[in-house]
Amino acid sequence: MTHDEEHEAAKRVFQAYGTDPSGLSQEALRNAWRQIARRCHPDHGGSGAAMTDLNVAYQVLSKRIHFEPSPEPKPAEPAPGKREEKSKPDNGIYTPPSPPRDSAAAQATRPEWLDGMTDGRFGAVTGVIRRQDYTDRNYIRKTMHERSRGPRESFHVQAFDGVNFTGLRINASAELTDDMVNAVAELHRAECGLHAKAVLVRSGKSDVDHPPSLWLLGSKSARLELAPDERSVNDPEFIQKLNRIINSAFGTV
Repeated sequence: MTHDEEHEAAKRVFQAYGTDPSGLSQEALRNAWRQIARRCHPDHGGSGAAMTDLNVAYQVLSKRIHFEPSPEPKPAEPAPGKREEKSKPDNGIYTPPSPPRDSAAAQATRPEWLDGMTDGRFGAVTGVIRRQDYTDRNYIRKTMHERSRGPRESFHVQAFDGVNFTGLRINASAELTDDMVNAVAELHRAECGLHAKAVLVRSGKSDVDHPPSLWLLGSKSARLELAPDERSVNDPEFIQKLNRIINSAFGTV
């Protein structure tokens, strides 16, 4: 299947639910995905297959928007003789200073809490913080980094609702693992519109001696050690394994 055929097939998935994704911005597309996901998710009467099809379609359409952005309009020229006023930042938005063009100098000015960070299909992390709560990815990173008292290490924290994952890499100390779990669960609720059932935590040193942990959420919250598993969260077998563990722990089928 060519890229164009893949794109058309993804559009048809959204159109089947009454939404035409053509021309939507990244934010509008995500909002449309969130609305449809509530209908497709197995917990809301949908099916795992329908949710998987929707997620694949969203990834295809999102990638097209990311790599083929619409050209931004040029700013209007100031009137002759009129002094141009600098725009003020939005209230509450933290924007780090622009780095120098020299790559070495740019790396030196990058905030420590962003070391080694990228956001997958969303591209490199910018460091902008738009909301002062756990619905903002960079607010979580910055807060956990600043609150760390012990040695910091890289954690990959992934909230899971039975079908979807929301992942976030955080540089923090291990004593904040509980807080990172709760923060990413809240982020998942904000981004997906669904409550996380569990959170998978992998540290940068995850191996046989330091296996990843699965934190079960809800009334029967618990922490389970998993065998080291390098398979992708997109692997259906790995997702089935996590669901079996969750269902067994909560006594559901």
